[in-house]
Amino acid sequence: MSSSDVFHRGRVRLVVLFMLAGLAGCTKYYLLLDEDEIKRMNYSHDKEHRIVYFNKTFSYTPEGKLLEKTHEIIRIGDNPITHIPALYVSDESFRTLTSVEGRVLHIDGSSEKFSRDDFYSFNVSSSEVISDEKMKSAFIEKKLKPGDLIETASIHELIYPQLGFGFSLSELEYSAENITCCIESNSSDSIRYRVVNSDVAPSIVDSTTRKIIFHWDSYRETKRRRGVMEKRNQSPTVVGVRLSQTWQSYGDWYLHLIAPQLRPDSAFVDSALRITAGTRSSKEKMDAIFDYCQRNVRYEQVYLKQGAFLPNDVNETLAHKYGDCKDYSCLMYAMAVSVGVRPQLALCYRGRGVEFYDDMPTSQFNHAILHLTDGGRDYWYDGTDRAGIPGITSFDLSNGKVLILEEGRSRLSVIEDVPGNMLAITGIFSVKGINDVKGELNAAFSNQYAVDLFWLEHRKNKEDLSAVLKQIVKETMNENIQIDSLRWYSKDGKFNLSMICELPNCVTLLQQKSWTSVSRLFPELLPHDLENEKQKGVFYFPSYNRVSVNVAISVNGRPAAVQMEFHLPAGPFTDSTRAGFLSQLQSANEDFKKIYSISEVSNQ
Repeated sequence: MSSSDVFHRGRVRLVVLFMLAGLAGCTKYYLLLDEDEIKRMNYSHDKEHRIVYFNKTFSYTPEGKLLEKTHEIIRIGDNPITHIPALYVSDESFRTLTSVEGRVLHIDGSSEKFSRDDFYSFNVSSSEVISDEKMKSAFIEKKLKPGDLIETASIHELIYPQLGFGFSLSELEYSAENITCCIESNSSDSIRYRVVNSDVAPSIVDSTTRKIIFHWDSYRETKRRRGVMEKRNQSPTVVGVRLSQTWQSYGDWYLHLIAPQLRPDSAFVDSALRITAGTRSSKEKMDAIFDYCQRNVRYEQVYLKQGAFLPNDVNETLAHKYGDCKDYSCLMYAMAVSVGVRPQLALCYRGRGVEFYDDMPTSQFNHAILHLTDGGRDYWYDGTDRAGIPGITSFDLSNGKVLILEEGRSRLSVIEDVPGNMLAITGIFSVKGINDVKGELNAAFSNQYAVDLFWLEHRKNKEDLSAVLKQIVKETMNENIQIDSLRWYSKDGKFNLSMICELPNCVTLLQQKSWTSVSRLFPELLPHDLENEKQKGVFYFPSYNRVSVNVAISVNGRPAAVQMEFHLPAGPFTDSTRAGFLSQLQSANEDFKKIYSISEVSNQ
């Protein structure tokens, strides 16, 4: 699994969750609305494409199945060419398409109707994803014109009802009105749900024990750029799951589901014994397995037989030498168990700034890693890092929630960030001209800050890596830096950069003195001051939250030491912790902007 693979339920346009309940009341067509009912809607011509009707329903049947239905009507705006003349619906490993209908109502009164037989399927794949997921589409024969309506209705059965359900207004893609989300349970179990990010709050039309209907009159997703410290999943969203499901039951269910894939054969066990030969402790054995998998297994997302949610058989993964994150984790797990080590598989989310809902025991994960406790310490092994530090994840997983899978003891935990994380910047410069400084700059990235750089060093050739490292320096230190030469080396969990460079416009001549600050030398190290209205949106620190700077600058042999250090919480922040973080950030910014006098200019 990677940042976009199996535990992340990718969406396809015009595909949403719905149910079968109430469909018998539809007239004229099995799924589509009556044309007279559509005419009563407000769908007059406008310049933009717009959804004039959107209905999504989730339904648990008495047998425990989870059904979903999507019904959507799009009005075509002034430029029909910008809407692909086809209807789409997915049919993939998470949900099976059971019924679909489509229709185009042209503004001249003619129409085209499409049944399930009119939709054809084709495989979707890329260089890194080879799967059996399918899209079904039907092409619209007549040319679309402004004011035409495209109506699509589809019904799916979720393969894994344990994954729960979720609907986000960001799925709509167009501006929309008449939006409804219905949740219904026809089983004896009631539903646990919550509405999040509800700055566009729905009205609850019906709220009974087994049926909840949410309604939004209209929605237009904001186009403003997300702030550097805001959370990523911001759109108003409804999430839920059956009340009886817990994190333990969810973890146990998944362990039982993948158990057949974790059974090593004798050749597999022999390989594990060879790989760990000469090691003694559990940590040593796990490190040897991790090192082997990183060096010998390439990353590929391949799921042709079992779908995107299940790992491949560990024996096949070892034989083929490729897999995604869940394949890496299961391979390392099976090897460890084969040599007497007892780690646990763990599910987490790759990527920072995403809010996690502890009270929703369902799939909020897109990544799989391995957890090991040894000597009273927790270690985390991420096979997809490819070239990292054994037992340490990359920084984008730190402080994130993780579900540790253990029979009868599956539980939520946190991937703690490593205290030794640090970006240490040192340098010796001299003033060039009036405003610029030139000299040698060194940057040492430690522990979790270094993992991604180790991975890049493993993956890229020297020329490409040099270009990437220069870009990292620009993005995290000074976007205007001019780098003449760049060297790097890695040692003892650190990735070290050394460069000859020039920093332009970072010195000010004022009252016959030269002045500078860390903020002038490295303006990208800290976020800019936050306006009051943005502070409530702060959710996490965007990059390196532990930094030290120690730079010497001289003019005519008169040096000045420019120094600062900050250790800020990384987040995620809640309402109760945000104020404390903002106070610390303000204090760090004061040191960041502190003015240093480099030299005094003589009048004699």
